[in-house]
Amino acid sequence: AVDEECKYVNFNIPFVKWVKARGYDIKIGQTVQTLVIDHSKTDWGRYYDQVLKEGKSLDFEYSREFNGEDIFMRFLLKPVYVKGKIIGATGLGIDVSDRHYQRVALEENQARLKALVEHTDAYVWSIDTNYRYITFNSKFRQIAKYFNKNGIEVGDIAFSAVEETPYVAKWKKI
Repeated sequence: AVDEECKYVNFNIPFVKWVKARGYDIKIGQTVQTLVIDHSKTDWGRYYDQVLKEGKSLDFEYSREFNGEDIFMRFLLKPVYVKGKIIGATGLGIDVSDRHYQRVALEENQARLKALVEHTDAYVWSIDTNYRYITFNSKFRQIAKYFNKNGIEVGDIAFSAVEETPYVAKWKKI
């Protein structure tokens, strides 16, 4: 927590360990800006102004480089009131670096899978339990025009334009 001058009034041991692991030291009475690199001071000044002067609660992600490694944090900042007056701010910081890198890896894998599916010679599609298309590749879109001259879109019912035949009934059972 900080006071109205952005000086630390208290913090917990995990925060101290996190700060020290990045080569910094922290003490009660020290200003927030002493832990923030120069280009970030204006950002943090703006965040604390919004909390301390405007009474806003903030929830945001912030990244910073430490020893050549990008660290991604999620912060929650809230004003502290006493008798209706803002006397400081309290904050919660969570290291979300692992989540960030997992999200990036997932997006990369999804892009690779999409490219693989799109560039295969096979017809690829999927439907949900209501027979609606979830996804399909361009090769399948081409063949689908034989069954539905208007083409298909994600969300269309897979067998709506096809005559009910034993072939269609068989696919519905699979």
